[in-house]
Amino acid sequence: MRFLDEVDEIACAIPDRDLAIQWDVCLEMIEFATISNRSEAMRQLFGSGIPNDELLSATAHVSDHVPADVELGLHLCYGLQKELGPLNSRETAYMVRRAVNWGVQR
Repeated sequence: MRFLDEVDEIACAIPDRDLAIQWDVCLEMIEFATISNRSEAMRQLFGSGIPNDELLSATAHVSDHVPADVELGLHLCYGLQKELGPLNSRETAYMVRRAVNWGVQR
């Protein structure tokens, strides 16, 4: 997978102590939290069709690929999607619960 090859190239070029990698997990969080609340048209337009477990597994896989001595961050957000309306702390708590259960091994 070219994406993981690029992570390897970056990790080889920059010393671990000087490198931090962050995944932006915005679209996945929108998918998790809102797919069941969307109209059918919105689900077809914006839904990936990928089961949540596969999204979680993919995020864990690319996270585990980052070398252990490189700092890793997950930016959990919903972005500024006008269609979603205001999001409250209940949705933010949902993001954190999902992230804790992803199975990232590092």
